[in-house]
Amino acid sequence: MLEPRYEEQTTRSVHAFRMPYLGYSAEDMNTLFNVDLILRDIDSLKCNGVTPIAPPESSTDGETTKSALLSPESQIEQQDLHWYVMRATYGRERKAYEYIISKGTEAFYPTSVIKKKDRDGKMTLQKVSLLPNLFFIHTTEEIAKIYAYDKKDLHYLRFYYNQHHDGTKEPLIVPDSQIQNLRIVCSSQAEDILVAPLNIPNFQAGQRVRVIEGDFKGIVGIVSRWHGQQRVGIMLQGLCIIATAYVPSAFLESL
Repeated sequence: MLEPRYEEQTTRSVHAFRMPYLGYSAEDMNTLFNVDLILRDIDSLKCNGVTPIAPPESSTDGETTKSALLSPESQIEQQDLHWYVMRATYGRERKAYEYIISKGTEAFYPTSVIKKKDRDGKMTLQKVSLLPNLFFIHTTEEIAKIYAYDKKDLHYLRFYYNQHHDGTKEPLIVPDSQIQNLRIVCSSQAEDILVAPLNIPNFQAGQRVRVIEGDFKGIVGIVSRWHGQQRVGIMLQGLCIIATAYVPSAFLESL
């Protein structure tokens, strides 16, 4: 069996994304003013012989690391933690992800596996970003702002915003259940995973199902035939639809 390796250059394009204008309010600037001080406090724990994070947990569901020990979120109520969508420019999402987990914050970097010929002409499995330029962090809004407005170490990182019709905007949050669905998709390491805009008609009025067998067991979504295969589409709120590879009807349970 071919072992997947990570490829720095992403090979997928997602046309569902519209990158908004990123502006700062006076409140945001006050947060930005204290960024270096707060991150310096976290780093000082290491300098004094205290480890603020646990070693990364191994995982096949994309790349994910949970905060532990003295991480910034360790003393915060679980209901205050949310999955924020972060956007890095010029394909630097993996770099930002690695920086953030080094600070002890839980993050999820979704990846998929594709077949591609190497320089010797041999077919290899390569791990690529499933959502180019994007990843997720599990934290409070206050801590998320520290990363989003860090002009020193994360100058290429911003929130991905939820734009409202009245012109207002707020950092986009994805529900825990949708992140769990996405983890299952990534852990399958299936090659035929498709990323689609939210307005695909096939997944607007289909039957809601749960996958009860196979590589996608546990996923809840909308079943529909798309690109010649029966698939289950899962919504990522405000972002896109992720469509699984083929799922036989025998593996589905109607909801």
